[in-house]
Amino acid sequence: MRALAGGAKPKRFTDRAIHAHLFTGVSKWGSDSQQFNTATFPALALSPSKTGDSRFLGASILHFDTRNAATIESTMAERRSKRPKITRGEDDYLPGNITEIELHNFMTFNDLKCKPGSRLNLVIGPNGSGKSSLVCAIALGLGGDPQLLGRASSIGAYVKRGEESGYIKISLRGDTEEEQITIMRKIDTRNKSEWLFNGNHF
Repeated sequence: MRALAGGAKPKRFTDRAIHAHLFTGVSKWGSDSQQFNTATFPALALSPSKTGDSRFLGASILHFDTRNAATIESTMAERRSKRPKITRGEDDYLPGNITEIELHNFMTFNDLKCKPGSRLNLVIGPNGSGKSSLVCAIALGLGGDPQLLGRASSIGAYVKRGEESGYIKISLRGDTEEEQITIMRKIDTRNKSEWLFNGNHF
């Protein structure tokens, strides 16, 4: 929350003016849209003053209705119970986990082959070592649009400088340890993409 600058009058809100979305973290105050970090107030729902008027000051506290906490927790528990239970195999991987990434003439890499672990993976290195290249490869290799990455807007720009073509090959774990799903995206400087699924064009 932000304190108001020297002597500024506090904003006034009605019951309908304050509406906080716990899951998006966006609060709408009147006609203004501002970011609100709800993680600071876990399992609490924002509500206006019982008098129908709430003043927002830097030193004041917004009114919270803890009665909503039980409802929120119940709803989340229900959603969790509806999710299908997926267990890890003997190899410790889950279906859909990335098991291997192979790159050729992609951004900073001539050739790269890496095998991520089944849990948390960290990519560490100095500037220019190819950390972002690896992230871009995962996004583009699994069907992402180049414009979503905030870098080059065309796929051809991701081909290593001085080369005419390259490819991204990503292997995913299937339902069993023996089942592997392979997606390959061949790219060239003419901005053309060629897709292969388990070695077959599609």
